[in-house]
Amino acid sequence: MNVFDSIMIMLGILIANFFAEIYDVKITITACFGAAIAMTISGIWGAYITERAERKGEVKKIEDATSLDLKGSPIEKAHKFASVILALVNGLSPLITAFIILLPMFFSDYVGVVLAYEVSIAIALITLFYLGAFLGKISKENVILYGFEMVFVGLICIAIIILLGL
Repeated sequence: MNVFDSIMIMLGILIANFFAEIYDVKITITACFGAAIAMTISGIWGAYITERAERKGEVKKIEDATSLDLKGSPIEKAHKFASVILALVNGLSPLITAFIILLPMFFSDYVGVVLAYEVSIAIALITLFYLGAFLGKISKENVILYGFEMVFVGLICIAIIILLGL
């Protein structure tokens, strides 16, 4: 979920800045990475406390069913480890996604700001397609259809921002 949210936020900032004619890429990169860092912190913390609570509940169920104290046991340690790993994966994905989408902006001095925006927006839409295709594969549904559904959502975001004149 955080990858989808990250793509949509990057897309929103890129489109808004492009149509506001903000050609200082430092502003765009700063805004995007500021949002990505906030999502990363939110993702790590939110996933960690959720996973920790769920896994503590699972350990409690095992303790209740077996009448054993699992504090300090390999089972409890494995649950703690899993909570940390899942939180990191959940939290770091927006930062990595933002970096990939923003990569062209770092080369704007060589390719031009407008082209950097266009390529970044294209990367965001392509990433949405691949995310949708991945979800289609997981659900054993039509991979192409899922991919285009995600792109459609991105295009709706773009259209609303343009219509609002942001």
